[in-house]
Amino acid sequence: MQNIKKTERLFEIDFLRGIAIILMIIFHFFYLLDYFQIQPFNMHDGVFLIFARTAEIIFLTLVGISLYISHTKTLQDNKPLLNFYKKHLYRGFIVLMYGFLITLITKIFIPDNYVLFGILHLIGLSIIILSPLVEFPKLQLIVTLLIFFLSPIITSIQSSISFLLIFGVKVLDNTLPLSIDYFPIFPWVGFITLGMLIGKLIYKNNLKPVFHINALIKQLQIHWLGKHSLVIYLLHIPILMLTIKIIDALMSY
Repeated sequence: MQNIKKTERLFEIDFLRGIAIILMIIFHFFYLLDYFQIQPFNMHDGVFLIFARTAEIIFLTLVGISLYISHTKTLQDNKPLLNFYKKHLYRGFIVLMYGFLITLITKIFIPDNYVLFGILHLIGLSIIILSPLVEFPKLQLIVTLLIFFLSPIITSIQSSISFLLIFGVKVLDNTLPLSIDYFPIFPWVGFITLGMLIGKLIYKNNLKPVFHINALIKQLQIHWLGKHSLVIYLLHIPILMLTIKIIDALMSY
Protein backbone atom coordinates (compact mmCIF):
# COMPACT_ATOMS: atom_id res chain seq x y z
CA MET A 1 0.00 0.00 0.00
CA GLN A 2 1.23 3.44 -0.82
CA ASN A 3 1.67 6.03 1.87
CA ILE A 4 -0.65 9.01 1.94
CA LYS A 5 0.40 11.94 -0.16
CA LYS A 6 1.80 15.06 1.36
CA THR A 7 -1.42 17.01 0.75
CA GLU A 8 -3.67 14.36 2.33
CA ARG A 9 -4.72 14.34 5.95
CA LEU A 10 -5.43 11.38 8.16
CA PHE A 11 -9.20 11.43 8.59
CA GLU A 12 -9.20 9.79 12.01
CA ILE A 13 -6.94 12.50 13.48
CA ASP A 14 -9.28 15.30 12.40
CA PHE A 15 -12.31 13.22 13.42
CA LEU A 16 -11.02 12.64 16.96
CA ARG A 17 -10.04 16.28 17.28
CA GLY A 18 -13.54 17.21 16.10
CA ILE A 19 -15.05 15.00 18.81
CA ALA A 20 -12.90 16.82 21.37
CA ILE A 21 -14.09 20.18 20.00
CA ILE A 22 -17.75 19.15 20.40
CA LEU A 23 -17.18 17.97 23.98
CA MET A 24 -15.29 21.18 24.77
CA ILE A 25 -18.06 23.43 23.39
CA ILE A 26 -20.72 21.54 25.35
CA PHE A 27 -18.67 21.78 28.54
CA HIS A 28 -17.92 25.48 28.11
CA PHE A 29 -21.56 26.29 27.36
CA PHE A 30 -22.71 24.89 30.69
CA TYR A 31 -19.60 26.22 32.43
CA LEU A 32 -20.44 29.77 31.35
CA LEU A 33 -24.08 29.34 32.39
CA ASP A 34 -22.79 28.42 35.85
CA TYR A 35 -19.99 31.02 35.88
CA PHE A 36 -22.33 33.91 35.12
CA GLN A 37 -24.83 32.53 37.65
CA ILE A 38 -27.57 32.10 35.06
CA GLN A 39 -28.10 28.44 35.90
CA PRO A 40 -26.08 26.51 38.49
CA PHE A 41 -24.32 23.30 37.47
CA ASN A 42 -21.74 21.10 39.18
CA MET A 43 -18.91 21.44 36.68
CA HIS A 44 -16.31 19.59 38.74
CA ASP A 45 -17.97 16.19 38.95
CA GLY A 46 -20.01 13.69 36.96
CA VAL A 47 -20.67 13.94 33.25
CA PHE A 48 -19.29 17.47 32.86
CA LEU A 49 -15.94 16.47 34.33
CA ILE A 50 -15.88 13.44 32.00
CA PHE A 51 -16.56 15.71 29.01
CA ALA A 52 -13.78 18.11 30.03
CA ARG A 53 -11.14 15.47 30.76
CA THR A 54 -11.94 13.48 27.62
CA ALA A 55 -11.60 16.57 25.40
CA GLU A 56 -8.38 17.67 27.11
CA ILE A 57 -6.71 14.26 26.89
CA ILE A 58 -7.70 13.85 23.22
CA PHE A 59 -6.35 17.30 22.33
CA LEU A 60 -3.01 16.80 24.07
CA THR A 61 -2.48 13.22 22.92
CA LEU A 62 -3.16 14.27 19.32
CA VAL A 63 -0.47 16.96 19.62
CA GLY A 64 2.06 14.18 20.21
CA ILE A 65 0.64 11.95 17.48
CA SER A 66 0.71 14.88 15.02
CA LEU A 67 4.35 15.58 15.87
CA TYR A 68 5.19 11.98 15.02
CA ILE A 69 3.21 12.14 11.76
CA SER A 70 4.86 15.41 10.71
CA HIS A 71 8.31 14.00 11.48
CA THR A 72 7.60 10.85 9.45
CA LYS A 73 6.32 12.90 6.49
CA THR A 74 9.53 14.95 6.58
CA LEU A 75 11.59 11.76 6.33
CA GLN A 76 9.38 10.31 3.57
CA ASP A 77 9.75 13.49 1.53
CA ASN A 78 13.54 13.25 1.91
CA LYS A 79 13.69 16.69 3.47
CA PRO A 80 16.28 17.65 6.09
CA LEU A 81 15.13 17.36 9.68
CA LEU A 82 16.03 21.01 10.11
CA ASN A 83 12.86 21.77 8.12
CA PHE A 84 10.81 19.84 10.67
CA TYR A 85 12.39 21.67 13.61
CA LYS A 86 12.02 25.11 12.00
CA LYS A 87 8.39 24.40 11.11
CA HIS A 88 7.48 23.40 14.65
CA LEU A 89 9.52 26.13 16.27
CA TYR A 90 7.39 28.57 14.27
CA ARG A 91 4.14 26.65 14.90
CA GLY A 92 4.82 26.38 18.62
CA PHE A 93 5.61 30.09 18.81
CA ILE A 94 2.33 30.98 17.06
CA VAL A 95 0.27 28.78 19.39
CA LEU A 96 2.10 30.26 22.38
CA MET A 97 1.29 33.77 21.16
CA TYR A 98 -2.38 32.81 20.89
CA GLY A 99 -2.10 31.63 24.47
CA PHE A 100 -0.80 35.03 25.54
CA LEU A 101 -3.65 36.64 23.60
CA ILE A 102 -6.07 34.56 25.68
CA THR A 103 -4.24 35.78 28.79
CA LEU A 104 -4.66 39.39 27.72
CA ILE A 105 -8.34 39.07 26.82
CA THR A 106 -9.25 37.21 30.00
CA LYS A 107 -7.21 39.68 32.06
CA ILE A 108 -9.43 42.45 30.68
CA PHE A 109 -12.83 40.74 30.91
CA ILE A 110 -12.45 38.38 33.88
CA PRO A 111 -9.53 39.79 35.92
CA ASP A 112 -10.24 37.58 38.94
CA ASN A 113 -9.98 34.35 36.93
CA TYR A 114 -7.81 35.19 33.94
CA VAL A 115 -5.69 32.54 32.21
CA LEU A 116 -2.03 32.51 33.22
CA PHE A 117 -0.94 29.19 31.75
CA GLY A 118 -3.72 27.49 29.84
CA ILE A 119 -3.88 24.69 27.31
CA LEU A 120 -2.60 26.84 24.42
CA HIS A 121 0.40 27.95 26.48
CA LEU A 122 1.15 24.31 27.25
CA ILE A 123 0.73 23.12 23.65
CA GLY A 124 2.83 25.94 22.19
CA LEU A 125 5.67 25.44 24.66
CA SER A 126 5.52 21.66 24.28
CA ILE A 127 5.74 21.80 20.48
CA ILE A 128 8.88 23.93 20.76
CA ILE A 129 10.57 21.88 23.47
CA LEU A 130 9.47 18.35 22.55
CA SER A 131 10.02 18.41 18.76
CA PRO A 132 13.63 17.11 19.07
CA LEU A 133 12.32 14.24 21.23
CA VAL A 134 10.24 12.79 18.40
CA GLU A 135 13.26 10.87 17.06
CA PHE A 136 13.86 9.02 20.32
CA PRO A 137 10.95 6.72 21.33
CA LYS A 138 12.84 5.18 24.27
CA LEU A 139 13.48 8.64 25.68
CA GLN A 140 9.80 9.49 25.10
CA LEU A 141 8.82 6.49 27.20
CA ILE A 142 11.20 7.48 30.00
CA VAL A 143 9.95 11.09 29.98
CA THR A 144 6.30 9.97 29.96
CA LEU A 145 6.80 7.64 32.91
CA LEU A 146 8.76 10.28 34.83
CA ILE A 147 6.11 12.94 34.20
CA PHE A 148 3.27 10.77 35.52
CA PHE A 149 5.37 9.40 38.39
CA LEU A 150 6.61 12.81 39.55
CA SER A 151 3.32 14.68 39.05
CA PRO A 152 1.80 13.86 42.48
CA ILE A 153 5.06 14.98 44.11
CA ILE A 154 5.45 18.18 42.06
CA THR A 155 1.82 19.24 42.48
CA SER A 156 2.01 18.79 46.25
CA ILE A 157 4.95 21.20 46.60
CA GLN A 158 4.23 24.72 47.86
CA SER A 159 6.36 27.70 46.91
CA SER A 160 6.31 31.50 46.88
CA ILE A 161 8.00 31.59 43.44
CA SER A 162 5.25 32.48 40.95
CA PHE A 163 7.10 31.11 37.91
CA LEU A 164 6.87 27.55 39.29
CA LEU A 165 3.13 27.68 38.65
CA ILE A 166 3.74 26.48 35.07
CA PHE A 167 5.18 23.22 36.46
CA GLY A 168 2.15 22.53 38.67
CA VAL A 169 3.64 23.70 41.96
CA LYS A 170 1.14 25.27 44.38
CA VAL A 171 2.19 28.91 44.43
CA LEU A 172 1.50 30.79 47.68
CA ASP A 173 0.62 34.13 46.14
CA ASN A 174 -2.77 35.68 46.85
CA THR A 175 -2.33 38.11 43.94
CA LEU A 176 -2.51 35.29 41.38
CA PRO A 177 -5.94 34.52 39.91
CA LEU A 178 -7.91 31.31 40.32
CA SER A 179 -7.52 30.62 36.63
CA ILE A 180 -10.42 29.27 34.59
CA ASP A 181 -7.94 27.43 32.34
CA TYR A 182 -4.84 25.95 33.98
CA PHE A 183 -2.69 23.23 32.38
CA PRO A 184 0.69 22.91 34.10
CA ILE A 185 3.53 20.84 32.65
CA PHE A 186 3.01 18.21 35.35
CA PRO A 187 1.04 16.06 34.56
CA TRP A 188 -0.40 17.34 31.28
CA VAL A 189 2.70 17.28 29.08
CA GLY A 190 2.83 13.54 29.73
CA PHE A 191 -0.14 13.07 27.41
CA ILE A 192 1.79 14.76 24.59
CA THR A 193 4.84 12.51 24.96
CA LEU A 194 2.44 9.57 25.27
CA GLY A 195 0.91 10.69 21.98
CA MET A 196 4.30 10.45 20.28
CA LEU A 197 4.56 6.83 21.42
CA ILE A 198 1.01 6.09 20.30
CA GLY A 199 1.75 7.65 16.90
CA LYS A 200 4.70 5.33 16.35
CA LEU A 201 2.73 2.34 17.63
CA ILE A 202 -0.25 2.96 15.34
CA TYR A 203 1.39 4.19 12.15
CA LYS A 204 4.82 2.51 12.33
CA ASN A 205 6.39 4.71 9.66
CA ASN A 206 3.54 3.90 7.26
CA LEU A 207 1.14 6.82 7.19
CA LYS A 208 -2.10 5.33 5.97
CA PRO A 209 -5.55 5.57 7.61
CA VAL A 210 -6.07 3.03 10.38
CA PHE A 211 -9.83 3.38 10.84
CA HIS A 212 -12.37 3.09 8.05
CA ILE A 213 -15.17 5.59 8.63
CA ASN A 214 -18.41 5.10 6.70
CA ALA A 215 -19.85 7.79 4.43
CA LEU A 216 -22.66 8.71 6.84
CA ILE A 217 -20.20 9.66 9.58
CA LYS A 218 -18.15 11.66 7.09
CA GLN A 219 -21.25 13.62 6.12
CA LEU A 220 -21.53 14.83 9.72
CA GLN A 221 -18.43 16.95 9.03
CA ILE A 222 -16.98 16.30 12.48
CA HIS A 223 -13.56 16.08 10.83
CA TRP A 224 -14.06 19.64 9.51
CA LEU A 225 -14.26 20.85 13.12
CA GLY A 226 -11.02 19.04 13.88
CA LYS A 227 -9.29 20.47 10.83
CA HIS A 228 -10.09 24.00 12.04
CA SER A 229 -9.79 23.33 15.76
CA LEU A 230 -7.50 26.25 16.63
CA VAL A 231 -9.76 28.85 15.02
CA ILE A 232 -12.83 27.29 16.63
CA TYR A 233 -11.08 27.24 20.00
CA LEU A 234 -10.27 30.94 19.75
CA LEU A 235 -13.77 31.95 18.60
CA HIS A 236 -16.10 29.64 20.50
CA ILE A 237 -15.88 31.36 23.90
CA PRO A 238 -16.92 34.85 22.69
CA ILE A 239 -19.66 33.26 20.56
CA LEU A 240 -20.90 31.24 23.53
CA MET A 241 -20.77 34.30 25.80
CA LEU A 242 -22.84 36.30 23.31
CA THR A 243 -25.31 33.43 22.95
CA ILE A 244 -25.65 33.09 26.72
CA LYS A 245 -26.14 36.84 27.16
CA ILE A 246 -28.95 36.72 24.58
CA ILE A 247 -30.54 33.72 26.32
CA ASP A 248 -30.27 35.50 29.69
CA ALA A 249 -31.85 38.65 28.26
CA LEU A 250 -34.73 36.67 26.74
CA MET A 251 -35.31 34.80 29.99
CA SER A 252 -35.35 38.08 31.92
CA TYR A 253 -37.71 39.78 29.49
